[in-house]
Amino acid sequence: MIRRTCSRRPLVRVLPDSLLPLLLLGALYGCMIPVKPPVQVTDTAMEAMGSEVEDVESGEISGVQWSMQTAPDALTPEDGRLRWERSDGAVLELEEGWLVVYVLVLETCASIDLAEGSPPPPHGLPDHDSAQVRPHAIPLHDATPVLGARRSFPSDRFCAVGVALFRGEPDTENSPEEGALNGVTLALNGRLKRSLDAPWEPLALRSALAAETDLLLPEHAAVTAPSGELDVRIVFHPEHLLDAVDLAEDDARIGFAMLENLSSTASLILNPAPQESP
Repeated sequence: MIRRTCSRRPLVRVLPDSLLPLLLLGALYGCMIPVKPPVQVTDTAMEAMGSEVEDVESGEISGVQWSMQTAPDALTPEDGRLRWERSDGAVLELEEGWLVVYVLVLETCASIDLAEGSPPPPHGLPDHDSAQVRPHAIPLHDATPVLGARRSFPSDRFCAVGVALFRGEPDTENSPEEGALNGVTLALNGRLKRSLDAPWEPLALRSALAAETDLLLPEHAAVTAPSGELDVRIVFHPEHLLDAVDLAEDDARIGFAMLENLSSTASLILNPAPQESP
Protein backbone atom coordinates (compact mmCIF):
# COMPACT_ATOMS: atom_id res chain seq x y z
CA MET A 1 0.00 0.00 0.00
CA ILE A 2 1.21 3.49 -0.72
CA ARG A 3 0.76 5.17 2.63
CA ARG A 4 0.26 8.89 2.77
CA THR A 5 0.53 11.56 5.39
CA CYS A 6 -0.13 15.28 5.17
CA SER A 7 3.57 16.06 5.19
CA ARG A 8 4.12 13.96 2.10
CA ARG A 9 1.09 15.04 0.07
CA PRO A 10 2.40 16.44 -3.24
CA LEU A 11 1.36 19.89 -4.35
CA VAL A 12 2.85 19.75 -7.82
CA ARG A 13 0.89 19.49 -11.05
CA VAL A 14 -2.33 20.30 -9.20
CA LEU A 15 -5.83 20.11 -10.65
CA PRO A 16 -6.99 23.61 -11.52
CA ASP A 17 -4.96 26.45 -9.96
CA SER A 18 -7.65 26.93 -7.35
CA LEU A 19 -6.94 23.51 -5.81
CA LEU A 20 -3.64 24.48 -4.16
CA PRO A 21 -5.16 26.58 -1.35
CA LEU A 22 -7.80 23.89 -0.79
CA LEU A 23 -5.18 21.18 -0.35
CA LEU A 24 -3.24 23.44 2.00
CA LEU A 25 -6.41 24.09 3.96
CA GLY A 26 -7.07 20.36 4.03
CA ALA A 27 -3.58 19.72 5.37
CA LEU A 28 -4.31 22.07 8.26
CA TYR A 29 -7.43 20.06 9.08
CA GLY A 30 -5.36 16.89 9.54
CA CYS A 31 -5.28 13.45 7.95
CA MET A 32 -7.66 10.56 8.59
CA ILE A 33 -6.24 7.24 7.40
CA PRO A 34 -8.65 4.36 8.05
CA VAL A 35 -7.68 0.87 6.94
CA LYS A 36 -7.91 0.56 3.15
CA PRO A 37 -9.92 -2.43 1.86
CA PRO A 38 -7.96 -4.79 -0.40
CA VAL A 39 -8.15 -4.95 -4.16
CA GLN A 40 -10.86 -7.35 -5.27
CA VAL A 41 -10.23 -9.45 -8.39
CA THR A 42 -13.46 -11.06 -9.58
CA ASP A 43 -13.97 -14.69 -10.58
CA THR A 44 -14.04 -13.69 -14.24
CA ALA A 45 -10.67 -12.03 -13.82
CA MET A 46 -9.22 -15.07 -12.05
CA GLU A 47 -10.42 -17.34 -14.87
CA ALA A 48 -8.68 -15.06 -17.33
CA MET A 49 -5.34 -15.61 -15.59
CA GLY A 50 -4.51 -19.35 -16.02
CA SER A 51 -3.50 -20.00 -19.63
CA GLU A 52 -2.87 -16.34 -20.35
CA VAL A 53 0.03 -15.90 -17.94
CA GLU A 54 2.71 -16.84 -20.45
CA ASP A 55 1.25 -14.48 -23.04
CA VAL A 56 1.43 -11.38 -20.85
CA GLU A 57 4.75 -11.74 -19.08
CA SER A 58 5.44 -8.11 -19.92
CA GLY A 59 2.48 -7.19 -17.69
CA GLU A 60 1.54 -4.36 -20.04
CA ILE A 61 -1.86 -2.72 -20.34
CA SER A 62 -3.03 -0.75 -23.37
CA GLY A 63 -6.60 0.20 -22.49
CA VAL A 64 -8.92 0.88 -19.57
CA GLN A 65 -12.66 1.13 -19.02
CA TRP A 66 -13.37 3.23 -15.93
CA SER A 67 -16.39 2.86 -13.67
CA MET A 68 -17.29 4.00 -10.16
CA GLN A 69 -19.66 2.69 -7.51
CA THR A 70 -20.71 2.79 -3.87
CA ALA A 71 -20.09 -0.52 -2.10
CA PRO A 72 -23.40 -2.45 -2.16
CA ASP A 73 -22.79 -4.07 1.23
CA ALA A 74 -22.56 -0.60 2.80
CA LEU A 75 -26.16 0.17 1.85
CA THR A 76 -28.31 -1.97 4.14
CA PRO A 77 -31.29 0.14 5.21
CA GLU A 78 -32.56 0.01 8.79
CA ASP A 79 -36.21 1.05 9.05
CA GLY A 80 -35.92 2.41 5.54
CA ARG A 81 -32.87 4.56 6.32
CA LEU A 82 -29.17 4.17 5.62
CA ARG A 83 -27.62 4.23 9.08
CA TRP A 84 -24.05 3.94 10.38
CA GLU A 85 -23.19 3.95 14.08
CA ARG A 86 -19.95 4.49 15.93
CA SER A 87 -18.86 2.88 19.20
CA ASP A 88 -19.22 6.17 21.09
CA GLY A 89 -22.90 6.41 20.16
CA ALA A 90 -22.57 8.79 17.20
CA VAL A 91 -24.98 7.95 14.39
CA LEU A 92 -25.28 9.12 10.79
CA GLU A 93 -28.49 8.54 8.85
CA LEU A 94 -28.18 9.32 5.16
CA GLU A 95 -31.07 10.19 2.88
CA GLU A 96 -28.98 11.30 -0.08
CA GLY A 97 -25.26 11.66 -0.70
CA TRP A 98 -23.09 12.62 -3.68
CA LEU A 99 -19.33 12.46 -4.26
CA VAL A 100 -17.53 14.03 -7.24
CA VAL A 101 -14.68 12.05 -8.80
CA TYR A 102 -12.59 14.58 -10.71
CA VAL A 103 -9.69 12.49 -12.10
CA LEU A 104 -8.91 8.81 -12.53
CA VAL A 105 -5.58 7.80 -14.07
CA LEU A 106 -3.32 4.76 -14.34
CA GLU A 107 0.13 5.39 -12.89
CA THR A 108 3.08 3.76 -14.63
CA CYS A 109 5.45 1.68 -12.52
CA ALA A 110 8.27 3.94 -13.68
CA SER A 111 6.52 7.00 -12.22
CA ILE A 112 6.16 5.73 -8.67
CA ASP A 113 8.45 4.27 -6.01
CA LEU A 114 6.72 1.48 -4.10
CA ALA A 115 9.26 1.43 -1.28
CA GLU A 116 7.80 2.02 2.18
CA GLY A 117 7.99 5.68 3.09
CA SER A 118 8.46 6.89 -0.48
CA PRO A 119 6.50 9.93 -1.62
CA PRO A 120 3.42 9.27 -3.77
CA PRO A 121 3.40 10.29 -7.42
CA PRO A 122 2.26 13.77 -8.43
CA HIS A 123 -1.43 14.15 -9.08
CA GLY A 124 -3.49 16.75 -10.83
CA LEU A 125 -4.51 17.15 -14.43
CA PRO A 126 -2.45 14.25 -15.81
CA ASP A 127 -1.06 14.07 -19.29
CA HIS A 128 -1.34 10.28 -19.57
CA ASP A 129 -3.88 9.04 -22.10
CA SER A 130 -5.46 6.68 -19.56
CA ALA A 131 -6.88 9.63 -17.62
CA GLN A 132 -10.55 10.31 -17.13
CA VAL A 133 -10.63 14.07 -16.56
CA ARG A 134 -14.34 14.87 -16.77
CA PRO A 135 -15.98 15.02 -13.32
CA HIS A 136 -18.44 12.23 -12.46
CA ALA A 137 -20.98 12.31 -9.61
CA ILE A 138 -21.29 9.10 -7.59
CA PRO A 139 -24.45 8.52 -5.49
CA LEU A 140 -23.48 7.39 -1.99
CA HIS A 141 -27.06 6.27 -1.30
CA ASP A 142 -27.27 4.00 -4.37
CA ALA A 143 -24.92 1.19 -5.46
CA THR A 144 -25.73 1.47 -9.17
CA PRO A 145 -22.38 1.62 -11.03
CA VAL A 146 -21.56 4.82 -12.92
CA LEU A 147 -19.87 4.12 -16.25
CA GLY A 148 -16.89 6.36 -16.94
CA ALA A 149 -14.57 6.94 -19.86
CA ARG A 150 -12.90 4.29 -21.99
CA ARG A 151 -9.31 5.04 -22.92
CA SER A 152 -6.67 3.48 -25.21
CA PHE A 153 -2.96 4.27 -25.06
CA PRO A 154 0.48 2.82 -25.86
CA SER A 155 1.02 -0.32 -23.79
CA ASP A 156 2.98 0.11 -20.58
CA ARG A 157 3.37 -1.37 -17.10
CA PHE A 158 1.09 0.20 -14.48
CA CYS A 159 1.34 -0.23 -10.71
CA ALA A 160 -1.36 2.06 -9.27
CA VAL A 161 -4.52 4.06 -9.91
CA GLY A 162 -4.58 7.74 -8.98
CA VAL A 163 -7.95 9.01 -7.72
CA ALA A 164 -8.66 12.73 -7.20
CA LEU A 165 -11.88 14.00 -5.62
CA PHE A 166 -12.72 17.62 -6.33
CA ARG A 167 -15.54 20.05 -7.01
CA GLY A 168 -18.22 19.46 -9.62
CA GLU A 169 -18.49 21.59 -12.75
CA PRO A 170 -21.36 22.43 -15.12
CA ASP A 171 -20.55 19.37 -17.27
CA THR A 172 -20.35 16.88 -14.37
CA GLU A 173 -21.61 13.49 -15.53
CA ASN A 174 -24.49 11.87 -13.60
CA SER A 175 -25.24 15.01 -11.57
CA PRO A 176 -28.65 14.68 -9.86
CA GLU A 177 -29.73 18.01 -11.37
CA GLU A 178 -28.05 20.44 -13.71
CA GLY A 179 -25.66 22.56 -11.65
CA ALA A 180 -26.54 20.81 -8.36
CA LEU A 181 -22.89 19.95 -7.65
CA ASN A 182 -21.17 23.01 -9.11
CA GLY A 183 -18.35 23.86 -6.71
CA VAL A 184 -19.16 20.89 -4.44
CA THR A 185 -17.05 17.78 -3.85
CA LEU A 186 -19.16 16.06 -1.20
CA ALA A 187 -22.87 16.59 -0.46
CA LEU A 188 -24.69 14.77 2.35
CA ASN A 189 -28.33 15.13 3.38
CA GLY A 190 -29.83 13.33 6.36
CA ARG A 191 -29.49 13.63 10.11
CA LEU A 192 -26.69 13.29 12.65
CA LYS A 193 -26.43 12.28 16.31
CA ARG A 194 -23.05 13.50 17.58
CA SER A 195 -22.89 11.27 20.69
CA LEU A 196 -24.95 8.76 22.63
CA ASP A 197 -26.87 11.41 24.61
CA ALA A 198 -26.95 14.10 21.90
CA PRO A 199 -30.17 15.05 20.13
CA TRP A 200 -30.72 14.39 16.45
CA GLU A 201 -29.71 17.28 14.16
CA PRO A 202 -30.59 17.79 10.50
CA LEU A 203 -27.56 17.32 8.25
CA ALA A 204 -27.04 19.28 5.03
CA LEU A 205 -23.27 19.10 4.66
CA ARG A 206 -21.35 20.47 1.67
CA SER A 207 -17.58 20.31 1.20
CA ALA A 208 -15.65 22.04 -1.59
CA LEU A 209 -12.27 20.68 -0.51
CA ALA A 210 -10.16 18.09 -2.34
CA ALA A 211 -8.73 14.66 -1.53
CA GLU A 212 -6.57 12.24 -3.46
CA THR A 213 -5.28 8.71 -3.03
CA ASP A 214 -3.32 5.97 -4.79
CA LEU A 215 -4.76 2.47 -5.12
CA LEU A 216 -2.08 -0.13 -5.72
CA LEU A 217 -2.70 -2.60 -8.54
CA PRO A 218 -1.93 -6.25 -7.73
CA GLU A 219 1.01 -7.82 -9.50
CA HIS A 220 -1.34 -9.88 -11.68
CA ALA A 221 -3.40 -6.89 -12.85
CA ALA A 222 -2.23 -7.20 -16.45
CA VAL A 223 -2.95 -10.94 -16.37
CA THR A 224 -6.60 -10.15 -15.73
CA ALA A 225 -6.62 -8.37 -19.08
CA PRO A 226 -5.40 -10.86 -21.70
CA SER A 227 -6.60 -8.49 -24.43
CA GLY A 228 -4.48 -5.73 -22.88
CA GLU A 229 -7.58 -3.82 -21.75
CA LEU A 230 -8.57 -3.63 -18.09
CA ASP A 231 -11.96 -2.81 -16.54
CA VAL A 232 -11.22 -0.77 -13.40
CA ARG A 233 -14.02 0.02 -10.95
CA ILE A 234 -13.38 2.41 -8.05
CA VAL A 235 -15.55 1.50 -5.05
CA PHE A 236 -16.38 3.95 -2.25
CA HIS A 237 -17.34 2.95 1.28
CA PRO A 238 -19.72 5.36 3.06
CA GLU A 239 -19.77 3.10 6.11
CA HIS A 240 -16.44 4.78 6.95
CA LEU A 241 -17.82 8.34 6.83
CA LEU A 242 -17.77 8.70 10.63
CA ASP A 243 -14.39 7.02 11.21
CA ALA A 244 -12.23 9.13 13.58
CA VAL A 245 -14.22 12.29 12.78
CA ASP A 246 -14.30 14.87 15.58
CA LEU A 247 -17.99 15.80 15.55
CA ALA A 248 -17.35 18.71 17.91
CA GLU A 249 -15.63 20.54 15.05
CA ASP A 250 -17.33 22.89 12.60
CA ASP A 251 -18.98 21.62 9.43
CA ALA A 252 -15.97 22.51 7.24
CA ARG A 253 -13.63 20.29 9.26
CA ILE A 254 -16.20 17.52 9.56
CA GLY A 255 -16.79 17.63 5.81
CA PHE A 256 -13.08 17.42 5.06
CA ALA A 257 -12.59 14.50 7.46
CA MET A 258 -15.47 12.60 5.85
CA LEU A 259 -14.07 13.32 2.39
CA GLU A 260 -10.67 11.99 3.47
CA ASN A 261 -12.36 8.87 4.82
CA LEU A 262 -14.03 8.20 1.47
CA SER A 263 -10.74 8.78 -0.34
CA SER A 264 -8.52 6.67 1.91
CA THR A 265 -10.90 3.67 2.08
CA ALA A 266 -11.64 3.48 -1.65
CA SER A 267 -10.97 0.08 -3.21
CA LEU A 268 -10.72 -1.53 -6.66
CA ILE A 269 -12.54 -4.23 -8.59
CA LEU A 270 -10.65 -5.48 -11.66
CA ASN A 271 -11.94 -7.40 -14.67
CA PRO A 272 -10.98 -7.86 -18.29
CA ALA A 273 -12.59 -4.99 -20.19
CA PRO A 274 -15.57 -6.09 -22.31
CA GLN A 275 -14.83 -5.93 -25.99
CA GLU A 276 -16.50 -3.15 -27.91
CA SER A 277 -18.88 -4.10 -30.70
CA PRO A 278 -17.34 -3.71 -34.16
